[in-house]
Amino acid sequence: MRPEAEVVGDTVVVTLLEPRLDGARGLELRQKVAELAAGGTRSILLDLTAVEFVDSTGLGAIVSSFKLLGKGGRLDLCGLSEPVRTVLRLTRMDRVFKWFPRREDALMALGPAGSPG
Repeated sequence: MRPEAEVVGDTVVVTLLEPRLDGARGLELRQKVAELAAGGTRSILLDLTAVEFVDSTGLGAIVSSFKLLGKGGRLDLCGLSEPVRTVLRLTRMDRVFKWFPRREDALMALGPAGSPG
């Protein structure tokens, strides 16, 4: 199942609906972000609430998605389960990405236009 995308202000919320972010799901994520970036999107909030497991290819998909947004682009994360947070901490990606406990927290922090406020 492809990730869902919803525009909120200047941010696109991309929601993953599967419990695993692995090779196949990572490819779907990269494809969705590539489409959004090609259309001019520069700010994405990746909602991982449903994700319970991330492997190395899934983590690589998150990193490459960030790179697809280009200079000045931002990729924030929300809804991280404890196993996903552990992977981010172990790989020090928790220092690369800003993350929020819930989607609502992220959107509030990003402000009404979807940019830091």
